[in-house]
Amino acid sequence: MDRVKEYIRRAEVELKNGNWLGTHRAVMKVIDLLQEHQEEPEGKRLLSEALRLNAYAESRFGDFKSAVADAKRALELSQGLSDIEGEADALRRLGYVHWQKTDYPMALEFYETALKKANEAKARKLVGQTMIELGNLYNSMNDFEKARMSYLQAAVIMKEEKDLNELARIYNNLGDLYLRAKRYKDSLKVLEQCITLADQIGDQTIKGWAAFNSASNLLKLGKPHEALEHLNTAMTILRRSDDRIGVMTTYLVYGAVYTALKEWDNAMASFKKASAIVKDLQMPHMEAEILGEMGKMYAAMGDRPAARDNISKAIAMYENAGLKKEAAELRSALDDVGTKH
Repeated sequence: MDRVKEYIRRAEVELKNGNWLGTHRAVMKVIDLLQEHQEEPEGKRLLSEALRLNAYAESRFGDFKSAVADAKRALELSQGLSDIEGEADALRRLGYVHWQKTDYPMALEFYETALKKANEAKARKLVGQTMIELGNLYNSMNDFEKARMSYLQAAVIMKEEKDLNELARIYNNLGDLYLRAKRYKDSLKVLEQCITLADQIGDQTIKGWAAFNSASNLLKLGKPHEALEHLNTAMTILRRSDDRIGVMTTYLVYGAVYTALKEWDNAMASFKKASAIVKDLQMPHMEAEILGEMGKMYAAMGDRPAARDNISKAIAMYENAGLKKEAAELRSALDDVGTKH
């Protein structure tokens, strides 16, 4: 089993580095090596561990169907072994996939059960990791206070555990929360903490996301040139790790930055690149965001029919996804298009 454990460690390293395909390849090697040990308790335990890593990697490159299948199989294996911590981690992975798919009620159900199991197993670090992801869910649901409290509780645990990688993740996610809550200066401050810590521990992936969130803040503060510098850093890092969701969202913000700079050709090219990726990922809420930003670009260009068309499509997609706040915000943009001359 030593070689199996070696490949699981390799998968963990690749996951930490944001190399989702590298994680997947290492897990496939684990599955091959475990062919003759599938009925042994240790083989089942290791397989469950590997499948949980794979589920996360698959969800990151947009293969949600496979991610759910692997997480459910891992859950069944852990249940058969009475491995409560393994069950909790598998439930956490299922929560993550459903969060990405914007199925928030199902994600909340999985996360709450995962948290209960992790506490039952006295798996302190796993409790903290689940609290981080619960914070992400509350943030997406626009419940900013619950999100903030979840992140802060997780930060206490990660400091106790001396897990600086997860602590950097918390700082980045807090930065995103403050960005969404329109607390731009608070966001930039905590993102600076994230980047400093990421440099200290050599975590390039989280540095890329912090650079991305910093760019979004600077754009909101009316500093598109500074935003562009941070986006270049984010794109270099996220592309290297094959983070398709990260690359797609970076192209999206590139489009918004070029719109602010009135560089229409660059804006259009960036939005088209984001659109090409998102259609593969089956993330309609992100497709709606791209359409909304394209609508704002057309409005800035003075093309009112194209602006109304894109924004109307985005509103319909948000409503279908149950994202009422996002739809309402775009309705205001649509009203602006209708009144400007």
